[in-house]
Amino acid sequence: MLSIKEREQIVKWHQQGKNQQEIADLIGCSQPTAHK
Repeated sequence: MLSIKEREQIVKWHQQGKNQQEIADLIGCSQPTAHK
C-alpha cells in the first residue's frame, strides 16, 4: 500500500507526463501498484 506522500508524488509525476511504468520505477514498486 502506498503512503499519502507517495500518492501525492505519483500525481505530480503524472501531471509532468510520466507514464505508470516510469512512476513505478521511480518509487520502486510494480506498475499495477503505481496505477492505484
